[in-house]
Amino acid sequence: MTNIEQAPEKAYVMAPAGDVGIGTRYLTNRGDVDAGADPVYAAVWATWYVCASPPHAPWGHYAIRLADGSCVDLSTHTTHPVHPEVRDEDRPPGPGAWITNEREDAAHVEWAAHAQPARVATTNRHVAGDHEYTLLEWSDREGSAYYVRRQTDGERWYSPLLYSSTHAARTWYAIAEGKGW
Repeated sequence: MTNIEQAPEKAYVMAPAGDVGIGTRYLTNRGDVDAGADPVYAAVWATWYVCASPPHAPWGHYAIRLADGSCVDLSTHTTHPVHPEVRDEDRPPGPGAWITNEREDAAHVEWAAHAQPARVATTNRHVAGDHEYTLLEWSDREGSAYYVRRQTDGERWYSPLLYSSTHAARTWYAIAEGKGW
């Protein structure tokens, strides 16, 4: 990590958004820590740069997704609280892009109750280590939609909803080929 400034007598450092990378532990309770509480960190498992401004006046922000599935926007104009040490145990459990990054909720359960195994790839079930992946499809008269579901240690995680069979197949093969998880 570069360009960090030590926060006085705190368990965290302040880093520019661009230095908050995969495996970094992001401080989720900075206000409480500043008031004397113990720090709570969550590992960063995905990060991407978002720029929605014209080239003559560039600004942007980074979006990060934490290991618990929550998203945080990081402004490029400020620094952000992180732990200065990156440990191997804070790295994501799979190589490549984190595709199945939405923790199962009631909407996923309802959707999956009406879904069936998809027919857009040569297979719709894949096992990699402790992860079991299933490609699901829900079709009605208005069209089809797809999810990739990952089950790990009894927890289910989903990809974002995929509205194209081509996109669903590409996403599925990225996982099957070890380019995503």
